[in-house]
Amino acid sequence: MAVVFAFMVFARTMASAESVAVILSSGGESFKEALEGFKTVLKAKNPGIAINEMSLQGADSAGVVEKAVASNPKVIFTIGSEAAKAATSQSGGIPVVFCMVFNAAGMAGPTATGVSLDIPANMRLSGIKKILPSAKKAGIIYSANTEDFFSEFNASAKSMGIQVSGKKIGSDAEFPGALKEVTSGIDFFMMVVDLKIYFSQTIKFLLLESLKNKFPVIGLSSFYTKAGALASFDCDYADIGKQSGELVSRIIGGENPGSIKPARPKKIKTSVNVLVAEKMGITIPSEALNDASEVIK
Repeated sequence: MAVVFAFMVFARTMASAESVAVILSSGGESFKEALEGFKTVLKAKNPGIAINEMSLQGADSAGVVEKAVASNPKVIFTIGSEAAKAATSQSGGIPVVFCMVFNAAGMAGPTATGVSLDIPANMRLSGIKKILPSAKKAGIIYSANTEDFFSEFNASAKSMGIQVSGKKIGSDAEFPGALKEVTSGIDFFMMVVDLKIYFSQTIKFLLLESLKNKFPVIGLSSFYTKAGALASFDCDYADIGKQSGELVSRIIGGENPGSIKPARPKKIKTSVNVLVAEKMGITIPSEALNDASEVIK
């Protein structure tokens, strides 16, 4: 009888134990960094909580989400766009917190919120001013998909005394002409996250023209810095995970996910290419080089 009673207590404890289901889009290094940051905060704020990890890599997304929902978690936490899209459409009302996605506002809803990869324009510009203190004019090419970012960038630039030469285009075919138009007299060119107009061919053309006409490009990640951009800003993926852990903890504590506005990165990492700087006759302040996460020589 005592054994039966003990088993019943154990079963009830297991049934009531709080858990969070984690779904990763893949096993990429940046996703792992976000996951570790997430765990650090979640476990500190919710001792004893169970974390059930799952991956969409090589698996049926619907089946993975179904498994996550069946575990009856307090929250489903997703890392990457694929996992976010699958979970937000199939969570069955279970709160979803996503991270490592662009356009977080488009994924948020009554039961979903998260942290985006969209680095605020003023944060980018502050970083640029450290690298190019005398910068007064910027060039930027965008499309209807990134018009909101352009507006934000333009407003932030004006507040910092930077004039923006911008050109909205409808396709990559317009890119060469637009580039010639916006790069006259600029101190730097700002890339944007826009798959409609930025892909391998246009990026290669941009970087070649940059070296040829000596206007520095500010890229989107260290990949672009290594490819020929003067500098780039990356998200601090571990910190994005920590921000996500805070959101999940708030929801576990009783907050409605629909009332929590999606967050943006609070920390960034800077990469700088001193070889490109030398070719363009640009002197980067030693403080900026010392603060950079990665310096390409």
